Amino acid sequence: MNETRDSIRRIKIHTLSNMFYTPFSQHHRDPEDPDSHAGCMCINDWGRGLFVPTDDRVDADVLVGFNHKEPDPSKINLIWTHEPSVNLSFQPVQYQNGVPIYVFNLYCMNIYKTTAYYFIPKAFHPIEYVGVADVAHKFHNKRILMCSSYFPSGSPTEYSLLSLRQELAVHGHQLGTLDIIGREWPNGLAIEESRHPQLSMRTMRKTKLLRAQYAFNLAFENTNYQYYVSEKIWDAIKGYALPIYYGNDWIYEDFPKDSFVDYAQFNDIPSLFEYLDHLTIDKYVERLNRCIEVYNHYARNPQYFGMTRRKIGDDLLRELTFLVEKRNAQRQILTNQFYELASSLYPKV
Repeated sequence: MNETRDSIRRIKIHTLSNMFYTPFSQHHRDPEDPDSHAGCMCINDWGRGLFVPTDDRVDADVLVGFNHKEPDPSKINLIWTHEPSVNLSFQPVQYQNGVPIYVFNLYCMNIYKTTAYYFIPKAFHPIEYVGVADVAHKFHNKRILMCSSYFPSGSPTEYSLLSLRQELAVHGHQLGTLDIIGREWPNGLAIEESRHPQLSMRTMRKTKLLRAQYAFNLAFENTNYQYYVSEKIWDAIKGYALPIYYGNDWIYEDFPKDSFVDYAQFNDIPSLFEYLDHLTIDKYVERLNRCIEVYNHYARNPQYFGMTRRKIGDDLLRELTFLVEKRNAQRQILTNQFYELASSLYPKV
């Protein structure tokens, strides 16, 4: 019994792929992007020191990856992805050849617990409120920037915003008010196709462009699903650009009404551009400052980030501990049954 307890005190985890930006990363920062703060919690932080990374697949309790092509029936097989398009399962447990695979993703609602998952204090510092004079240089032409690759297949689920975002971007481009930066856009729609391999450099360039030239940032998420709020809206505010966002119930848990421009409040795409065309600079400043107020709330309370991630980590630790205990108990039952059978077949003389 003591041996079983000792074995579950530390959960040995083997990663099947690069799990950076997840609770299973062994690095606080991306080794290929040392200036990035996006991975500033690693496996020891998430698991309170009880998650132990191992390169030995045989010795591991848990095998985790973005997918499982050949799940191991002797292990706890886990899928973890915070990217909406990587795994589209709505079921927290999948079965492959009778082997259970436990799924942590957006749609199973076991990763995102608040709107501030991507608000990382080391990347987002408090910023000043603005006045009319601060934004007049870029408000007069009301230009919009969108940074996103083109997805030819459009929307993979009914919750996806990809097709709508792309339709809106093309409409704005045709009006001459919206610029696109991203890969794979057809017919030269993008003013720039390059995408720097380092996230920190992409973010830095985006912030610089927004602050210098753009009054608005088209910041639709890839997917409109519960508590999925990526860095897009925070990047827009950091760049002093009013976000054009697709609103939902959970975003308004943080943001007040009449802060970001909510596309969900418009009947169609032309109605949105008509509103922007008639928006006054005073109203613009008022909306942007409301967004900055929310941004600064999280920037000035960095402990919230740790509390949020700790809650996710504790839930994960609790779930994996239960699964490992369950597996060990099943193994013990099988072991006992084996010895009982062996004793009946080969009784002691």
